[in-house]
Amino acid sequence: GTDNNLFGPNATAKNASLFDQLPAVDAATGALSFCIRRNYNGASSFTLALKDSGGLANGGVDTFGPILLTVEVVEYNQRPSFDVCCGGAVVAWQSSGYHNIPSFAHNISRGIVDAGVDPEADQAVTFTVVLH
Repeated sequence: GTDNNLFGPNATAKNASLFDQLPAVDAATGALSFCIRRNYNGASSFTLALKDSGGLANGGVDTFGPILLTVEVVEYNQRPSFDVCCGGAVVAWQSSGYHNIPSFAHNISRGIVDAGVDPEADQAVTFTVVLH
C-alpha cells in the first residue's frame, strides 16, 4: 500500500522526561520533530517502526523495523544573571566620599539552577563596569 504510517515512540522510551513533545517522524516527509524540556540534558532512546496499510494477506509484510533512535541533548553554557536593588538608580550626596551598598547586586547566578543543582557551579563570574 501507499498509505504509510509511522509508529511514534513506544511507551517504554528511556528518559522521556527530556521532552515537552516526544520525538515523532512524519511518514510523508521523513521529518523528525521533538521539543526539548527547558534546562534538561542527557540521552533518550526510542524504537520506531514503519507500517503500511497493505496488511498480511498472502504472506505479506506490512512493517519495517523497529529501529533504535537515540536523541542526545548536550549541555551548553547558560548566561549568568543578577538583580539590582534601588531600581538600578543610586543617589549619593555631593562630597560624601566612599560608598558601599551591600547586596546592590543580588541573586547572582552562573546559570539556571535546576532542582537545586547548579550545573555551572565551577564557573567564576565577574562584573564589568562601563561608565556612560
